[in-house]
Amino acid sequence: MFLIGVVILITGGVLLGLMLLLMRARRSEEETWRLLAATPTTPIAEVTGPGLVGLQGRVVTSDQGTVVSPVSGRPMVSYRIDICQWFSGARPSGSKLRVVYTERERREFWLDDGSGRRAWISPREASIMLPNVQYCAAPLTGAVLGGTAPTEHPITPQMEAWAMQRTGTTGPYVIDERCIAEGDPLVVLGRASFHDGVLVLRSDPPEHRLLMSTMTEQQIFDHFAEAAYVRKVLLTVSLGATCVGALLIALGIVS
Repeated sequence: MFLIGVVILITGGVLLGLMLLLMRARRSEEETWRLLAATPTTPIAEVTGPGLVGLQGRVVTSDQGTVVSPVSGRPMVSYRIDICQWFSGARPSGSKLRVVYTERERREFWLDDGSGRRAWISPREASIMLPNVQYCAAPLTGAVLGGTAPTEHPITPQMEAWAMQRTGTTGPYVIDERCIAEGDPLVVLGRASFHDGVLVLRSDPPEHRLLMSTMTEQQIFDHFAEAAYVRKVLLTVSLGATCVGALLIALGIVS
């Protein structure tokens, strides 16, 4: 009983420490995105000087054009595609997916809010939160790879062939696509500057981050509420394992 208690205590302690570190890191990220959701937006025509500003409008393609998603075939100003597979021998579940290949493309574009002026958005190095679209052979029961709960579509033979070409592996695959297309509503938070009278928002990490999302304020809050619930459950399990281990050690010593 004593040895079992030691093993459980060590395992629970390690998990508890990892969970506390994860919660600390996630809390900082959550506060950043909540700032995007909570910051009032300003009409582009009313922004007159440099500083932190929140904008809301629709994406308009610039002279840089668009890039075509190799998965959905849609023209985008920004996309990120993750090709995922299950861990060897694992049953399909959200916790067993791993990313084996990532492809991303971004183009600079205009943001138009109907106020009479446009803002130039440079998404390079920007932090972006977008809804997930996943292509898979079977329902994933809510597997999430960052972003929001995914919208699922059947994977096609053409998509599987593309994934095989990119990864050099065989399926099954789960392809996760997050993108921004012309006309999409977009919320942006960043440091404003002016070039030749044009309002420009770009990322200049680490001091000045550019945050962008096509999600509504409520969707952002709901996303982090769900993530916080999962973390609390895991923290409770880790803490419980630690207490059980300590109790078994104490009983072993007494006996």
